[in-house]
Amino acid sequence: MKFRFCGDQDCPNWVLLEVTVLSLMTSPRIKIMTQQILSYCLQGTYNHEKLLRLASENADGLNDIKGAVAAVHFIVTNAAKYDINDDALHLEIQQLGLPKENSEAICRGYREHKDNLRTKFTEESYRISKLLRTDWRVDHVITSGGGSTGAEFSGPLVQLKLKVDALPQEGTVTEDCQEINLSGKADGRRVRDEVVQMTGEQLDSLVFEMQKAKSALTNLH
Repeated sequence: MKFRFCGDQDCPNWVLLEVTVLSLMTSPRIKIMTQQILSYCLQGTYNHEKLLRLASENADGLNDIKGAVAAVHFIVTNAAKYDINDDALHLEIQQLGLPKENSEAICRGYREHKDNLRTKFTEESYRISKLLRTDWRVDHVITSGGGSTGAEFSGPLVQLKLKVDALPQEGTVTEDCQEINLSGKADGRRVRDEVVQMTGEQLDSLVFEMQKAKSALTNLH
């Protein structure tokens, strides 16, 4: 059976095994566990003592709790990754065999923090560069040599100016996109301008291809 929170794939066998453990836990304990997992995902911290207390109250101790924590972490982070709403997630994890009350304990925390999770994951995703700002203008060129082709061009020429952050993994730049000096960069700067010139026909082609790419990405969901 395919599940949306698994990217329309089968649920991993190890998660199915841990669902058995989660089914035997009470919903208040599931709620505490989910809260600590969400705290770790969003803030990088969690209450270790609360998780140890859950382990001490569990018949099979710490090993079972570790597996259960990993399973809940997989469920909430994957659901956020694939942009699944809490109602759909609630239904799917019940289909895995999790009791309704335990499913609701997980989905309640997910519902409250889904948007924050997606924002956090987007910020932490690997990027070579990040687009900060765009600007454009149209120049009317009387005649141009056409670069390496030697062909002459006459007519409107579109100039796109892209302000790019070369190292987004280093943190957020200022709102006014102030350039930040960085050692180790060839030009000594993190924020720089990239300028692209194209004809009207080339711009139409670019817009068409970008719309196709956007449509393909949207259909992935």
